[in-house]
Amino acid sequence: MIIVIARFGVIGMADSRYNLSITTPWVLGSLVLYAIALILALALVVPSFEHPERRSARSTYVRAAAGSGIATIALIGTVVFMVWKP
Repeated sequence: MIIVIARFGVIGMADSRYNLSITTPWVLGSLVLYAIALILALALVVPSFEHPERRSARSTYVRAAAGSGIATIALIGTVVFMVWKP
């Protein structure tokens, strides 16, 4: 959450010649990717470890690995958008 707040602060302090807003495509894309990563982590990865005895160990591992992998790819995309600024 701190990352999102800091991102809004940086956008607000940016020089007006850059014409940045929340609807700038690379800013909006990075926010969407961050939200996807957060939702995947909270909805898929965390619950898979809460009650592992109800599922098989393989099922728990597959859910956690898939969710973590997709969340990591989304976070890498966020970093690319914020550094590269297409």
